[in-house]
Amino acid sequence: FKTVLLLYSLNCTLIAVAIALTCRYLFKDLQSTWATLLFYVLMAANVFFYPVTEFLYGLLFLLLYHALCLAYQSRKRVTTAIFYPTALCLLPILLFAHPMMTPVFFTWLASLVIVFGLRDKRFIGIQFLLAVIVLGLKRLFFHAPFDQDRASGLEHFNLGIDQYFSGRFAETFTPQFRQYYWLLAALILLTVVLFCLKKRWLPAVLVLLVSAFYWVLVAVTFRDDIYDYYFEHLLQPLPFFLALFFVTALFSVITNKRLLYGLLGLTAFLSLSHIYQNKTEYSARLQWYQNYLNLMQEMDIEKATLSRHYVSHMDPKTYWTAGIESLLLSAYNGGQSTLFLAWNFEQAYVQEALPRKNILVLDGYDIPFSEFNPEYFQMDTSRGYTILDSVVAPERLEQLRIVKP
Repeated sequence: FKTVLLLYSLNCTLIAVAIALTCRYLFKDLQSTWATLLFYVLMAANVFFYPVTEFLYGLLFLLLYHALCLAYQSRKRVTTAIFYPTALCLLPILLFAHPMMTPVFFTWLASLVIVFGLRDKRFIGIQFLLAVIVLGLKRLFFHAPFDQDRASGLEHFNLGIDQYFSGRFAETFTPQFRQYYWLLAALILLTVVLFCLKKRWLPAVLVLLVSAFYWVLVAVTFRDDIYDYYFEHLLQPLPFFLALFFVTALFSVITNKRLLYGLLGLTAFLSLSHIYQNKTEYSARLQWYQNYLNLMQEMDIEKATLSRHYVSHMDPKTYWTAGIESLLLSAYNGGQSTLFLAWNFEQAYVQEALPRKNILVLDGYDIPFSEFNPEYFQMDTSRGYTILDSVVAPERLEQLRIVKP
């Protein structure tokens, strides 16, 4: 079980590395290789530890598709018989991945002409048509209420421009920018300068427009929300396009290989240092779980609920997965039975579910024990749930809540 869990935790990283290796050794595309690696680490202080995988996978597969298109256009390694069947497989994967993939794809398509110099109008037209067909099928057969609910924030664009950035999003984003994202601003400016040195004015303008568009889109849509891992994942188009444009500009200007790879390596090193800098918060989160699981083991309690008041690290919204996370952590640590700590969001629902002995109570819904592999999870069906708040002194719970990063 430990091996499976650890490998799954590396899943996102392994996919990024696999795509980078494919670009390097199958397509012989060194620029796409570096763009893939830089994209994965440029803006990942939170999503590296707490990934929202669907959008990340969509962007990674678009990088693979980008390398495929360039290889096909060069006619070196990809023939028509290979390209179009592969394209018909990749396009639904990346366009179905997330609603934000739609504007990202068409922005990328424009960049093929403006930045990467593709002049094959027929090819660009076919890509546009295929994307429209795929998106039409998606709209016809697939419906996601959650996506529509999130998109309702677009109404904030009806406010005055002076109110766009006066909400909690901009306020809470600023400290994160100063600590983790200043490198992106530096790379945007450097990329613009590099394009200007080559007198490529349109790519330079596109860098600024794309960067501003995707940040404003998220910042205004969610102006009243507190910035956290979820919004870092929505801002991933920024490092996506920046990685593509920066690498392209750097290769076109810097001819000294030592300087070229030195700058790329320095960028990757600084990005990784920001990820490492933020790991203490997520390590403390794991310790927070462990504190309460140890308490449950001490009291011979196998299923329990806990008030959100005792959250110590990160926004309480990030604990909607507390049930599954505590279950996995308990199973990873081993023991005769698997412990489960439910996060108490829906008080009425939890109260109703307390007597039930064979379910996992989550955020407003439940999962039967029968859906879990008994080889990995030893679930207790002899007792119902215990409310920790009612059987443990508040002072003790408060003491366990405090974990120093």
